[in-house]
Amino acid sequence: MNECESRFYKSLNKIDFKMIRRSEKCWIKVVPIARTSKQSIIYIILNEKKYQWNIYDEKGIEAHEIFFEGFNIYPSFYLKYGKKSYRIDCKKDGIEFIQINYNHKKDTYIKEKCNFNSPQSSCWAKAIFYTSRPAKSPFDEM
Repeated sequence: MNECESRFYKSLNKIDFKMIRRSEKCWIKVVPIARTSKQSIIYIILNEKKYQWNIYDEKGIEAHEIFFEGFNIYPSFYLKYGKKSYRIDCKKDGIEFIQINYNHKKDTYIKEKCNFNSPQSSCWAKAIFYTSRPAKSPFDEM
């Protein structure tokens, strides 16, 4: 780890959130840490495209690892875990979980709080049981 690098790690409901920050870049990895849990879906709007992936599928079985690579951006994700909803704020100084306790319309909330534009940023998922070459750096360190 170099001196201008920060690493953050937090868990919520059998899901790990890991982030590496170097200067204006950040890498985020979201990983299920148990074989089974409640259905969990993560959402974000990036560059006007809505992304949503199951972390745990409708049967509660681990489904995807989520990857985010950002440039001059610290995103927020919307997490639906069973019947509960959370906003996951990935900030310059760490990761914060905010439970959403009030009535809200999911799509409107995502559009207002989890919507980012950064042409140099990207977000993708990999199925848990998909075998391929190892993740590229720095995701391989997470």
